[in-house]
Amino acid sequence: MTACRPRSAWLFVILVIVFSIPTRWAWSTNYDAYYLFSHAYPDNTETSWANDNAAASGIAHDDNNWYIVSLGTDFFNESEDETLYRFWKIPVSVDLQKGDLANEPGVLTYNRSQLPLLDKGGFTHPGDLDHYKFGGKDYLLVPVRNNNNSPSTPAIAAFLGPTLSGLDVADLVGLDQTGIGWCAIGPGGELYTSEDDATAILEYQVDWPTLATTGKLIIQPVKAHPFERSSSLDRWHEVERSTNRARGQAGPFDYTYIGGFNSDQEPEGLTVWDLDNGRAPGISGQLHVFLFNWQITSDNLVSLKHYSGKIRVDRASVDTPRLSIPYPGTAGGPPAYGRPFGRFVDAVTFYPAWDGVEFLVEGGSYPGPVRVKNRSRIDARDGVVIIGK
Repeated sequence: MTACRPRSAWLFVILVIVFSIPTRWAWSTNYDAYYLFSHAYPDNTETSWANDNAAASGIAHDDNNWYIVSLGTDFFNESEDETLYRFWKIPVSVDLQKGDLANEPGVLTYNRSQLPLLDKGGFTHPGDLDHYKFGGKDYLLVPVRNNNNSPSTPAIAAFLGPTLSGLDVADLVGLDQTGIGWCAIGPGGELYTSEDDATAILEYQVDWPTLATTGKLIIQPVKAHPFERSSSLDRWHEVERSTNRARGQAGPFDYTYIGGFNSDQEPEGLTVWDLDNGRAPGISGQLHVFLFNWQITSDNLVSLKHYSGKIRVDRASVDTPRLSIPYPGTAGGPPAYGRPFGRFVDAVTFYPAWDGVEFLVEGGSYPGPVRVKNRSRIDARDGVVIIGK
């Protein structure tokens, strides 16, 4: 993803500004600040790919399918069983919460014995994977552990997306990496990952032409990108800005997770996919994040939490803005997922709006003055939008 860069000057919207479809107030920089929590679906429940026998450990997508990796669980439902991991390809049109997904048209699911690239090679613990399209083909890179070494060492496995066919596995060497649980692929095909207890993001270079022509995966180290750790974030298991401390309660980006005797929650993967078009049953937003809930006295549960970079405004809305679930400004899916702001000034000041936000504003006149101090984009919908008159 492209990082959001703040503008050098504040933007003031005080005079009358008129926006007409298809006009957009925009800059060339991508908008990838997916900060506003919308809802969870599935929500703290069992699914075909996450239950007592399967602990969801990674998620990715291509243009038309989800890719989900699940780890096996032991008899006591407390830890991983390395013999039971499973890969899934699920069309985006299929309800992720539907029972017996393995029999749905277009769904592929393979267990460890059906994945010889990993099974026969002695690779275990597939983690949060990522997708990359190169030369018109969809590839998946999956972080795994090489159990041929003692202790195990980090490696990356390559698969063809549509068929889940294994291509090759490459060990990660050159940056002194000893553990692995996730990987991500940048827009230029660069590979990023880290240690389990990270103090740096580790960058590698993938030889995509060789993979495409020969099926051989070649990965070279580039560099480590250190970062500072915040003790407060470590203590509360929060992403930056995940708590609105001014109100003393959870804010719009709330990704806390808890541990305990009978409820040990773990963040297990994320993917970015704009699904505001209604293609995915029960799902909207752009950022989608796994939270797996290990249980001892009952069944394991999973949530897929959805976040948006958009705030919706409609002068027809009469709700008084209040911080509750569903959060205001998140309308666009089922009614239970949110409602738009009625005043543009509330949309700007309530959370407040963050750098990289996109306002989706229904046609009409919105009183001012309004001051927007962040890099923002306004999308007029269904007519002319007048702000500040």
